[in-house]
Amino acid sequence: MSQEAAPTPPPNAGLAGLIQRRGFRQFVKFCIVGTGSTFIHQGVLYVVLIGLKRLFAPELLPTEDPGFALVLPAATIGFLGGVTNGYLWNRRWTFRSQAAQRGVQYAKFVAVNAVGLGLNLGILSIVKPALAVGLVNWVPSQVHNPRTILASLIATGFVVFWNFLASKYWTFAD
Repeated sequence: MSQEAAPTPPPNAGLAGLIQRRGFRQFVKFCIVGTGSTFIHQGVLYVVLIGLKRLFAPELLPTEDPGFALVLPAATIGFLGGVTNGYLWNRRWTFRSQAAQRGVQYAKFVAVNAVGLGLNLGILSIVKPALAVGLVNWVPSQVHNPRTILASLIATGFVVFWNFLASKYWTFAD
């Protein structure tokens, strides 16, 4: 009876193989860019909101809620700031796009992110009421609206894949 040698694993097996895959590296870069874009979105939102409050409702400074009339334009400007950052870095670094139609590509990226925002809000509205109380209890008591925060994180986990795949195969498909 002869013993056969164990088959050797393919060269791209395991974590090292996963890291070597172009799509995986692009996904990691996409997430890094997305994290930075989120910080830009929130920072721009904050700065614009303060500016709008000073211009249109100085009596609300600094403690009162500015209301939807000021939040909507500030959030829109913040969203566009984050999306623009995401477009520039994903075009150059993540997908290394050489397409000449930058305006069309930017419009596609904004559309992908707008759909992602809609998906995020839809998933949030479904997941939030479905979260079990026991799951929410592990969130530190300092966190306001833990159900909303958890639901938002779950929604973001799904939407990041939509944004990545749509960006890779539609927006930046050269």
